[in-house]
Amino acid sequence: MSEPRSLFVKASFMPMQFEQFMEAEPSQPVLDAMWQAWWQSREMSGKMALTQDALQATRARCYRDYVQAWLDEPSAAAFSSYHFDTFTWTFGITQFSENYLELLPMLAMLVDLGNYRCATAILPDDFALVYPFFWGDSDVMAYLCYGEGETIIDPTVNDLSQIPEAQAALASKRLDEHWQTIEATFNSQPD
Repeated sequence: MSEPRSLFVKASFMPMQFEQFMEAEPSQPVLDAMWQAWWQSREMSGKMALTQDALQATRARCYRDYVQAWLDEPSAAAFSSYHFDTFTWTFGITQFSENYLELLPMLAMLVDLGNYRCATAILPDDFALVYPFFWGDSDVMAYLCYGEGETIIDPTVNDLSQIPEAQAALASKRLDEHWQTIEATFNSQPD
């Protein structure tokens, strides 16, 4: 893999829980069986063992700052939106990463996100996905499922065909809409 993959997240929160998540200090992930199973299931060049030292949280003050840093990076083409009518947060990074080690702080945040979701707002189709939106490949770097009180980085998902069709379609639709907005803005600028 040499081209950046894209990230898409759809997660449900009540507004208060969403604010608590965004203001939370990043939590250091613990290298457990879930992380190990996911890491072992990935194919990568120069693969090394996943260690606790390699499994790092972002160094941002809080998750809001981490998300904002991605939004402020023009080359990332990122977006973030909390929808008060559906209690749903959508977050995407069109040009994210192709490097598994660079992916770890984001995955750590997305695993921690599951701890802030309120049972009354949880939707069964909440997920996070890192995949090649632009490049026509079907490989999946990471797929996270959110359940009540748990988050799983699914080690069995390696291909888009294994993702529920509605989730893959939503991710591609939202990333495409954002990219179209960026292109329209760029094309409307005078030469």
